[in-house]
Amino acid sequence: MRPLLLILALTGLTACTERAPLDVPPDDAPVATGIPLPDGHFEGVDAEGADATLQLSDLGGADTRHAVIVVTGGRWCGTCQWLAAPLETIVGAETAARWTRIDLVLGDLDNGVPTREAARAWQALGTGAPAGADPDHHLASLVPDRSPLPLVLVVDTQHLTVVDTMANPTTTELREKLSDRVHTVAKPSVFVDGFDENEWALLQTIALPGAPPPSPENPVADDPDAAALGEALFFDPGLSPEGIACATCHQPEHHLHNDAPVGEGVALGRRRVPSATLAAHSRWQLWDGRAATLAEQSLIPIEDETEMASSRTYVARRVLDEHRVAYEKVFGAAPDDGHWPLEGKPGDPAFDALLPEERAAITGVFERAGRAIAAWERSLRVAPNPLDAYLAGDVHALDTEQTYGLRLFVKQACQQCHWGPRLTDDAFHNVGFPGRADDPDAGRFDALGPGAAARYQGQFKTPPLRGVAHGTFFGHAGRHADLSEVMQVYGWRTQDEGAVVGEREPWLPPFGETAQWGLLPFLGVLTAERIAPSPRDR
Repeated sequence: MRPLLLILALTGLTACTERAPLDVPPDDAPVATGIPLPDGHFEGVDAEGADATLQLSDLGGADTRHAVIVVTGGRWCGTCQWLAAPLETIVGAETAARWTRIDLVLGDLDNGVPTREAARAWQALGTGAPAGADPDHHLASLVPDRSPLPLVLVVDTQHLTVVDTMANPTTTELREKLSDRVHTVAKPSVFVDGFDENEWALLQTIALPGAPPPSPENPVADDPDAAALGEALFFDPGLSPEGIACATCHQPEHHLHNDAPVGEGVALGRRRVPSATLAAHSRWQLWDGRAATLAEQSLIPIEDETEMASSRTYVARRVLDEHRVAYEKVFGAAPDDGHWPLEGKPGDPAFDALLPEERAAITGVFERAGRAIAAWERSLRVAPNPLDAYLAGDVHALDTEQTYGLRLFVKQACQQCHWGPRLTDDAFHNVGFPGRADDPDAGRFDALGPGAAARYQGQFKTPPLRGVAHGTFFGHAGRHADLSEVMQVYGWRTQDEGAVVGEREPWLPPFGETAQWGLLPFLGVLTAERIAPSPRDR
């Protein structure tokens, strides 16, 4: 993790030593004091990274009188990232020498059930502290409901009592409170346009997306000829006997999603169509993450009976009949399709009756079509929006209301999940959004299959906010017609007859009416206009 001050130095914005007024509501979480620290043991790693079982009662035997327990979501949690630095880096060496620290990790990278490996992965960010997996949020009773992460518990180790709690503190708050406890001088904080240094460093992760991460499983991922073939296939209604193309739902005029609550192919779908514009950057595909790669995702709708209702044989024939030259330019000589049936997929008698080598040849063409579509989607880029200009140093790129919304976005801990270039952690969460009234959609729980832990009930992938300004319906079931409705759902201001599966996560930030309305002007600047659209888009 890069030092925060280095990030500040690279921004070009003016730093100052006094904080400008934020004019945002104070945190709702009261401070807990004098509460006995419950004991518990956690499988994790010691300060050197060796396997260990951490025991809270062991804090009483520490050489120092004070301890800090950092409760972190883990690597999915954006607001937690700055506390992955060693304590001496954050509060100063003199103050840190008077404290001991342990970290408790509530989830893995995808917000799944944490294990020792999740604790090890968190520690690998450079904390220098022991870390343990805490799947049950053992210390939740010590803090108010809906206290955003990270949580910092200040412990008197002589009496094993919690003497202070902080929910998503700034560097200034943490430095001042810890220094006051041990009578040291707080390390000076740095502010940029009113943002504390940890807040500004997290904002700097919202860099304009460029090339997506490598895709080693796709040999033609960055081949321009493959992308050209993929674009042709994306817009080809002939891939389906029903005349349905990928672009039927992922419409260019609607930024590669559409203007409807849910997708509709052969039949009405159950979930909102996400934009394909920046899908190549995502760690998982689809709302429930059941596709691990973009190429895999591109083929799922084709054989789905409610979407394109096609088959791999039908697609393979279409590719070789209409796109053979482009296909062979990328993948070499095509197989002989003279004995293939007109259509068919695994489970269909016509397909299952083919020789193994024929089934393999059909599936090979089908999978290569998916790789080509993925190559085209990987080639898409977006233009900077006003937030990008602001974070690059133009403090006038946002107007007063938009800047206020950005400050609310930071203060309300929205970056707990919405951070990084696309403003998403690519993890899975249950935020209490309802599905259709007749559809108890369990999301990630169903995708993981038999044996999935109850934690995954109702989890869906965090949608990116880059591009949210183009949206018309929101939530995995598209039940919310505009962003003001979304804000009210977060604040429990809207009663909905839809089916909500599982339990809403306890660390969702509190949303009062100020946040619900104040965030909207900021969200309106989060565009994702595609650069250099193809002739098909004009």
